[in-house]
Amino acid sequence: LNVCGNLTISSFTYNSGNINVMEGATLNLGGGGTMTMNGGGIITNRGNLIINKAVVMQGGTANIISNALGATFTMPGSRTLTINNA
Repeated sequence: LNVCGNLTISSFTYNSGNINVMEGATLNLGGGGTMTMNGGGIITNRGNLIINKAVVMQGGTANIISNALGATFTMPGSRTLTINNA
C-alpha cells in the first residue's frame, strides 16, 4: 500500500506486507483495538504516520517500522508497542 495523500482508516487488520507513507502524506490508522503484525510486516514512513491503537509485532520473521529523517510517527494516548519476535 502506497499512501501519497491523506488517508484515514478506521478499521484495519494488518498481518504482513509493505505500507509506504510517502513524503508529504499522512496515514492515520484508528478504530482502537490492536494491530497485530504477524511477521514480514514493513511500514516505511517518510511523511506522517499516526497509529491510534496498540501494536503487537510477533512471528518468526522481522516486523519493521522505519521512520525517515523529518517524518513523524505518533501513537496518541496510552497506546502500547509490544515486540514478541523470536
